[in-house]
Amino acid sequence: MIVLGYHAKKNGTVSLILRERINKASRLYHDGIAKTIICSGAAVGNDNIEADVMAKALIELGIPDYSIIREKLSKNTYGNLINSREIMQISEFNTAIIVSSPCHLRKEYRGGI
Repeated sequence: MIVLGYHAKKNGTVSLILRERINKASRLYHDGIAKTIICSGAAVGNDNIEADVMAKALIELGIPDYSIIREKLSKNTYGNLINSREIMQISEFNTAIIVSSPCHLRKEYRGGI
């Protein structure tokens, strides 16, 4: 599963949009739909790395750290997809569920995942 980043608040907490994505990823994980979560996103707009903020929130929701991969290079949706695809190839993951928001659906499709 790939959770696409969205900027965190300046204080290092998750924004409303990011909270929705994290909650969805948590439900899918706890339902056994995915065993690994790729949190994708660098620091955009402030010093908080989106992947780290997401991982912390997921851990607080009971997801073990060993099930989370942090992709910290992506500054936009295209980068999220390209860098996550590379992680998938290295990890030999053949399919992925992408957790995002409706506004990203067209971008994700064009990204080739």
